[in-house]
Amino acid sequence: MKNKHIRFAFVIATIVSLNSCLYKTPISEPVEGDVSFMEDVEPIFETQGCVACHPSDAGLDLMVGKAYESIFANSFVDLEMPEESIIYAHPKESHPKTYTPAEANIILAWIEQGAEDN
Repeated sequence: MKNKHIRFAFVIATIVSLNSCLYKTPISEPVEGDVSFMEDVEPIFETQGCVACHPSDAGLDLMVGKAYESIFANSFVDLEMPEESIIYAHPKESHPKTYTPAEANIILAWIEQGAEDN
């Protein structure tokens, strides 16, 4: 009986010890202040190469000057549930390249702030 308690204590100590060594991905700081579509959001599409796969003839046009209208024409923003917005959630799920945590925070903050064309 004493051996079982010692083994159990050893297993628990090992798990706790190993868990404390896990690397945790840093989370980007929340966005403070107003987010501008033209200055903050639209450049992300160029930086991440979204424009190469989403030019004007592909249904969703993420080219500068056309992205805002196209995002709304395709219903890619959900103002009631920003985290469910396709422009925010979909690239994380199905694209070979995705937003950085900081870029994702910018896009989410823009949607939460009303997704204005500013």
